[in-house]
Parts: sequence; C-alpha cells; structure tokens
Amino acid sequence: MPKVLALDLDGTLFYPKKRIRMISKRNINFIRRFIDEGNKVVICSGRNMPYALKVQEKLDRKIDVIGCNSSFIYSNGELIKSSAMRAPEVGAMVKEFSDKFGIQVWLLMSKKQSLVIAGKLGRIARWVYTFIYFTHGIYAEKYVISNDIFKEEIETGEIYKLMMFFGLGKKGKNRACEANKYIREHYQDKVEASWTDNFIELTAPNVSKSNGLKDYCKLNNIDLNDVYVVGDSGNDISMFQAFYEHSFCMKHSPDKIKKFAKYHVNRVADIEKLIKEIK
Repeated sequence: MPKVLALDLDGTLFYPKKRIRMISKRNINFIRRFIDEGNKVVICSGRNMPYALKVQEKLDRKIDVIGCNSSFIYSNGELIKSSAMRAPEVGAMVKEFSDKFGIQVWLLMSKKQSLVIAGKLGRIARWVYTFIYFTHGIYAEKYVISNDIFKEEIETGEIYKLMMFFGLGKKGKNRACEANKYIREHYQDKVEASWTDNFIELTAPNVSKSNGLKDYCKLNNIDLNDVYVVGDSGNDISMFQAFYEHSFCMKHSPDKIKKFAKYHVNRVADIEKLIKEIK
C-alpha cells in the first residue's frame, strides 16, 4: 500500500534553514523520490494555505495540506474540510481578552487573509514588525498590518487561527500564563488553545494536527498504519501520540518534545532509510 508522510514545516522540513532555497537539497530530493514511488506527502503545519503553495512549487510535486493546525484540509487541490472559528464569537473574545489582559498585538489567519497583524501599533511598532518579518526572508508569511482588515475579519470572516502576543520579557510571559489558565477554565469547550512563552494561539474546538490527519485519512480511505509523521514542536505532540509507531522527532527539539516520538532524526531526509526498515 502507498505510504503517507505527514510533515511539519518550521524546524522540520525547513531544517536546516536555507535562506535562498527554502528547503535543503537533500530534503527536496527525498520528498521527490518518495512521491515518485507512488506515495503521498501532506503538509501538517500551523501556516496558512498561501505559504503551503510556495512549498509545493519548491518541491515541484503535488502535495496535500493540513493547515493552521488542521483548521482546513486541502486534498487534490480542493478544500475538503474547514473548521473555522465563528466570527461573532471571535469578536467577543478579542474584546474580553483585550480588556482583561491588556493585549497590545493580535494576529490572525483566515480563509481570506494569509496573516493580519493588528492592535495598538504606533509608527515605531509598525516599523519593528516590518523589520522582523523582513529578517525572516523567504520563510516570512505574506502579511498585512491593518486594524481595519482585522476588524472586518473578526466580524465577518472565517478565522482559522487567532494569536495573542502579550509583550516581551518575563512580564509578558507571566500574563500569557495567566491568560492560558483563564482560557482553560472558561473556554475549554469553545476553543483549542496552545501556549508558547509570550504567545497564545486559538483555533476552533478539537482542532489539532492529529485530528486533522485522522480526518484526512478517513476522507481519502487511507489506512492509519500507512501514515508516518515528522515534527519538532509542541503542536506536533498529538501526531506523535496518535501515530507513535511511525513517529519521528527532530533531534534538535527539546527533550520534553522528543520523549513523545519513537524515533529521532537529524534531517527529514534521514527517515528515508528508516521507513524502508520499519515493518
């Protein structure tokens, strides 16, 4: 039976970083061989669809996409499932969290917008964010800084992912910790939350990479035993747990992440040999 390789992007397929090529030659050649042998590759990432299309162009092969942590699933070029957050509820959350935690910067990804940055952004702050994304080079998402577009999206759009930035340093991290606890207590059944340092990401309920990958397999009549997953960070843990026997974590990941995966690899290309050995 054909195999399915589910790949995270940042820190995984994009490791080591190649500022011009995006993906290392070894990884590109492996992916091409894997697909040419009749197998399938599906991107499982927190990124939005426009960037996934850039990856497909770079690989020069057709791939499927589970994006924004599985807020949407594209297969064979078509949207086959979407779990967007409902706009009126998003607007209410933005107001509540802004008032309660004094959030200065919001980011969102939606069906219409690749990435929107908004908030209390003065001229200097706007310049800083522009510079930060400039330094990301080829890895930067296409983005727009606009409070008006953000307002329009949370009122009428299909929101795939909403992100809160609580500020730099220990104070920002503590506020994020406080907000994460509040969300767990009051929004447990309303959103899926992921907290990392000074950021919190919100998606629709039950939106995770593992759930998205299971849905993808069901919709495409794929045996779960034929799935191999590769990642490096916290939002990949659900995939490691669901597909443990065929799970690969990058060796540069923290030990608290690596412990959930069965195998550890230096590069995505290194799993080519391991896949052939696994029975």
